[in-house]
Amino acid sequence: MILRIFRFAGAGIMLLVLMALGFSVSSCAGNGARLSALEGTAPPAPYRIVRDEYGVPTIYGETDAATAFGLAYAHSEDDFATIQRQVLAVRGELGAVDGIEGAQADYFGKLIDVKGQLATGIDTVSPEARAMAQGYADGLNLYAATHPKEVLRPQVFPLTGDDVIGGFVLVSPLFFGVDFIVARLFGNGEIPPDREPEERGSNAFAFAPHRTADGSTVLVSNSHQPWEGAAAWYEARVASGEGWSMQGALFPGSPVILMGHNAHLGWTNTVNRADLTDVYKLALDDSGKR
Repeated sequence: MILRIFRFAGAGIMLLVLMALGFSVSSCAGNGARLSALEGTAPPAPYRIVRDEYGVPTIYGETDAATAFGLAYAHSEDDFATIQRQVLAVRGELGAVDGIEGAQADYFGKLIDVKGQLATGIDTVSPEARAMAQGYADGLNLYAATHPKEVLRPQVFPLTGDDVIGGFVLVSPLFFGVDFIVARLFGNGEIPPDREPEERGSNAFAFAPHRTADGSTVLVSNSHQPWEGAAAWYEARVASGEGWSMQGALFPGSPVILMGHNAHLGWTNTVNRADLTDVYKLALDDSGKR
């Protein structure tokens, strides 16, 4: 039972050069004011989306939550279907759209008890982070309301900030291979050859100015992600009136930059197979009771 929709296979190399970026936040209502009449989908504050010649969006917002709202809307313009599948998996309803493969993801979510973990730990999430998650969810809701033909399963809307946070609960265990462990448990210990995890590991390099020919500080991030799907990087820039200012990449369903830089520092991620799981075999006697 391999969850192919979430597989972190493939390769992708991203070079991020640290540079001092001075974002000038513009308080422009843009699409937010024009579409705010839609009940329940108005942005938390004015925002604006600007795309460069390559289509990479820069989102400006008066607040962090408004910027997260714009980030969700911009990403939806580019790949709404993938973001929806992430949310459907959190809700345990992906099987209704993708059949057997989606049902595998639904089962996995129930196996690790996404809803239970979310209910238990949600109070540990800061109010600021929850506001950003809700802003992101509202951005998805607005896009769904204005593009109903792209909605895969209307029953899941409107989304909430908890749905967004639940995505982290669902995906995090996959970084250390829980899906492959589950596959072995339900496949008599065997994984089909085409599903066997590759031997791989991510890497990253940082170069100080005295190490480069032009005196630049350079961060090379090679996190070995696929080119498309739930584990593919999406590039964006964000800047808010509350101080959030950075550029980098994120996964579908994430309200924040996960790998990138701001004016002062850069950060990256590596993926490997950390030994964070244990499997126990329960041996029963003939009665089946112990």
